[in-house]
Amino acid sequence: MSILVNGDTKLLVQGMGKTGQLHTNLSLEFGTRVVGGVTPGRGGSEACGLPVFDTVREAVRETGANASVVFVPAPGAADAILEAADAGIALICAITEGIPVRDMLRVRAALRGWSGRLIGPNCPGLLDPGLKVRMDGKDDEVIDVVSILKRRPQVCLVDELAHDNPPGSRHPRRWQDVDELLDNGIMVVTAVNLQHIAEQQDAVEKITGKRPAQTVPEAFIRSADEIVIVDAPPADLQQREPGTAADTRRLSELRELALLLAADVVDEQLRHCVEGRGIAMFLGSQERILVCITPRSNARRMLEGGRRIAGRFHCSLLAIYVRQRGLNAADEKLIESYLALARELGAQVHVLDAADSAGAILEFARAQNITQLFVGHSLTSRWREMLFGNPLDRLTAAADSMDVRIFPHPGSEPEPPPAHS
Repeated sequence: MSILVNGDTKLLVQGMGKTGQLHTNLSLEFGTRVVGGVTPGRGGSEACGLPVFDTVREAVRETGANASVVFVPAPGAADAILEAADAGIALICAITEGIPVRDMLRVRAALRGWSGRLIGPNCPGLLDPGLKVRMDGKDDEVIDVVSILKRRPQVCLVDELAHDNPPGSRHPRRWQDVDELLDNGIMVVTAVNLQHIAEQQDAVEKITGKRPAQTVPEAFIRSADEIVIVDAPPADLQQREPGTAADTRRLSELRELALLLAADVVDEQLRHCVEGRGIAMFLGSQERILVCITPRSNARRMLEGGRRIAGRFHCSLLAIYVRQRGLNAADEKLIESYLALARELGAQVHVLDAADSAGAILEFARAQNITQLFVGHSLTSRWREMLFGNPLDRLTAAADSMDVRIFPHPGSEPEPPPAHS
């Protein structure tokens, strides 16, 4: 669970004055491995039962320190940071407040290319909240809630939110440990994968075929003050780790789920804020999604994606099919299965007869005040020519204020018909 500090961290305190000694004693009480202090002119003395050195380099040589915490007053704090970096300290935590901006700009320039890490300034401090336990012959880590509450940091970093604690722990699950810290006024920064959110597992399992045992309730995620999506477009991930078209599709679907959840949480927070001021709010009331169905479109994915968005934002979902002449029996059957799926998912289904398919779709979309138009990419040559022209700009240019989403379909063969219950 350790992120920046752990049991191997050997800490040096720079600035063993009154404040530095106060926090040194608290750190020792918490269990931090403090190995010494640095105060120029006081080398050879002791403070808090620890040796004090004149320079960081001397302290590193004598103690093997690999991290430092800076309590040096603001006028000398920048030089203290640079001294620690020059002595080979890999992690520097600058507690000092009020360091002149000009001094920190100098530090930033001097540390360019440095392989270490600087936290701060104005940093509330760092701790590793983990406590190792041995269960059934295996090492496990639990949050030492008692020690954290005793130390009362302003911020606590917790990894693996979905972790299950071993039997006999203070709480069965780590998110419950975090909940107790929050109840005691400690800010927590943590992380969780989408697949570990209980209410999202059915959707994720359909995409990945995997279902982890350790979960966090979605209600707990929704209670967060702030949510940040660690997001990268599937195309960027594929450049680093090339995969198949199916891999790209799965990544896109997972990304969509995560973004929708985050957007839903933000909307809910906004709604509570606005309604708390006595203002009525109707989120999503103007959104209307239209899915265009053809035999060669990725209709199932478009319909399911549209259904997810409509459900999240309480907006309307429509599906349209413009009859095509000359379809074989297999294509006719495929269209009927797509229309049945659309009805099953709650879409308003419309079947039109028109010679100009593109014109009919656009006319219908404008009449229905559509805001999002879902179109498949792998269409027959004749259909693509009628709908898009060459290039795709024909549709997007004619769609006026609508957002046009293109859903690529891998391969040229049609999808198998969707199963119905």
